[in-house]
Amino acid sequence: MAVAAAVQAPARRRILVVDDDPHCRSAVARLLAEEGYEATEAADGEEASGLLSSWRPDLVVTDLEMPRLDGWGLA
Repeated sequence: MAVAAAVQAPARRRILVVDDDPHCRSAVARLLAEEGYEATEAADGEEASGLLSSWRPDLVVTDLEMPRLDGWGLA
């Protein structure tokens, strides 16, 4: 008698893209989504810091020079 094992699809990795340039930010997020990642965008470090605890990304890709809270402060 064979036992069927439940096969789970791998979880989509979450990536938070942080950049004050909306074109750059959306282009990076779109490319990541096309590769199968779950990408969310933030316009600066302050907005991103609010998402860190609620959205819990696996990786943050950030610009270093942004208004309000820069990438160094976010890191």
